[in-house]
Amino acid sequence: IPNGVHSSLPSTGSVPETIASLLQDQPSPTSGLVTSSADKACSFSGTSVSYHSPIDLNIYDVQGRHTGPTKDGGFENNIPGVTYDYIEDNKFAFLPDSNTYTVTGNATGLGTFDARVTTYQNSEPTQEYYYNEVPLTTGSTTAQFSVAPNQTDHTLLVDPTGSGTFSLHVQPSSVLNASQIEDTVPPTTIATTSGVSGQHGWYISNTSIALAATDDNAGVLRMMYSLDG
Repeated sequence: IPNGVHSSLPSTGSVPETIASLLQDQPSPTSGLVTSSADKACSFSGTSVSYHSPIDLNIYDVQGRHTGPTKDGGFENNIPGVTYDYIEDNKFAFLPDSNTYTVTGNATGLGTFDARVTTYQNSEPTQEYYYNEVPLTTGSTTAQFSVAPNQTDHTLLVDPTGSGTFSLHVQPSSVLNASQIEDTVPPTTIATTSGVSGQHGWYISNTSIALAATDDNAGVLRMMYSLDG
């Protein structure tokens, strides 16, 4: 599709008319719609945003247009080029580079949520900002951050009580480069136990357990352990 980018294909050129014609079993205006330079046509640049756990995801652009759930329980997508999807408590959106956005969230339950913000250039991920276990202390907690070209401030603002004051400023728990984003090998954790040894692997004194984790690429965000299985 000439001058089309992957994120906005459904609304590019004569695509809507073509889809409508196909659904109505009518001749479609496909002349000039498809070109042979598929590699260039499918290239995209922008930012993907995802929220995980009990919080909704809303996007606003500088014109005040909105993509996300509505107060009446519906959904709207009024920002051209923005795509949105959700699977249970996981919400995903892609924001093309052609605009500046405010991304907000409203708590739908208590606990914590995680957020990922990944930038793409020429269809390749370049940077990822990960926010781990951001607190949702009340049912009125809201969160907000900006997505803009050449952005340097990646602070996630949190209003714990919904008062309109963002008193909690959350920095990314981890920042990954292009190589680290592609890391799929999990870290390795080694537990070392010390104390007075008895028989059959048991200890007959107070014991100490030390945990050490290593990773070959992206690093270790945190270690967790359980004593009761």
